[in-house]
Amino acid sequence: MLEKELPVAATLRSEVIEALETQLEKAEQTIRDQKNEINNLKSNVDVLVGQIRKLAGNRTQFERTTEAKTGDEPSTAADQATVPPDVFERIANELIPIIGPLATTVVQHDVAALGESIEIFPRKRLPELLDVLTKEILDEGLKHTFRKRFVDNVQFLDR
Repeated sequence: MLEKELPVAATLRSEVIEALETQLEKAEQTIRDQKNEINNLKSNVDVLVGQIRKLAGNRTQFERTTEAKTGDEPSTAADQATVPPDVFERIANELIPIIGPLATTVVQHDVAALGESIEIFPRKRLPELLDVLTKEILDEGLKHTFRKRFVDNVQFLDR
């Protein structure tokens, strides 16, 4: 009797292994499909972010043009001065040791939250940006160091 049970057990074990391998293949395919879907969604987000930035820049430029035409605010060269985009990269680099690798994204987000774009960010709004960026830094020492470096990067514009 034991001799008959061994081949049956081996066959059963083989069928179980086959079924588990099939389940594993299906799970791996599901993971591949989900990764592809995530990559597609990331790509769509990147496109939308680009469009939002463009729209924010157009809106901001429109508002400045409208203000200048209607004379709502006296317009001076200082009011119209913009910050070169590379300054935001330097600011993000100062933030990386404090908040990590998402610093560039945080800077871009906070600029957009102010209704501006990095391409035509008004210099007069830099103090607001500094306030927004430092709100989330809880350590007062790090906050002070970042504020000083931010100001140093902005003062670089005056040279």
